[in-house]
Amino acid sequence: MKKPILLFIFLILLSSFALGAQITQISSGDVGLDIRYPAYLYTKQNTAFTLYTSIYNRSDGLMLTNATVECHLKLFDSDGSRTLSENLGYDAVYDDFKLSIDANNFSNLGFHAYIIKCNTSTIGGFVSGVFEVTESGKVSDNLDSTSGIAIVIFILFVTSLFLLLPIIKEPLSQNKFLNVIFKRGCWIIGLLLLTLNSAMMATIASEAFIPLSSNFLRIYVFLFSWSAYLLIVFTVIKTIFDLMGMWQQDKMNKRVGDD
Repeated sequence: MKKPILLFIFLILLSSFALGAQITQISSGDVGLDIRYPAYLYTKQNTAFTLYTSIYNRSDGLMLTNATVECHLKLFDSDGSRTLSENLGYDAVYDDFKLSIDANNFSNLGFHAYIIKCNTSTIGGFVSGVFEVTESGKVSDNLDSTSGIAIVIFILFVTSLFLLLPIIKEPLSQNKFLNVIFKRGCWIIGLLLLTLNSAMMATIASEAFIPLSSNFLRIYVFLFSWSAYLLIVFTVIKTIFDLMGMWQQDKMNKRVGDD
């Protein structure tokens, strides 16, 4: 049972860190337009912003201009409503597509989204992502990210300690019945902490306005949560049967000794 437990620990911890990553969608493939732009995570409330974008042909890497390319920007507010839909202009001096965005588009604090799409007559490309509007234009004013990371690391340490202790230290008790109970108890507590770990990471991500929009991640966490619960049930049932078997074996040994 040790190898499956170790593998499960590694995969769950990996999924926890994966939840912390911000998701930006980019059109893929060998043919199309590659859109490059400064993907800032934060912008200041009620402050105008100028977007600069460079466009490249994905197949050969050559920069393209407004002679063949047209780009469009869409902005969405924190409630999902569209606040801006406008074509980008072009700066011939720097070969950049650009758009000056009015401060009114950043009046609401919180989570906002954007889509940049560019097309020629034959090919196209897009990028989409999120950013946060804060009062300072820096990391969320309502979240101490350093403290959040420290808490997550501490919880992961405690979880790993419970899961690895029965493997590192053998036995946990000189009494064989208590040894089994202590070992399986540590695994059960560790597994329960693992099921909570994903929820804690999702909460921290939500407070930091990092979206968990990937269906893959949602399914990934869902499967691991249920896997943990099933493994807990299996561990409890196996522990009961193992203890009963050990008790019956002791009774049999005593009868043989008495005879």
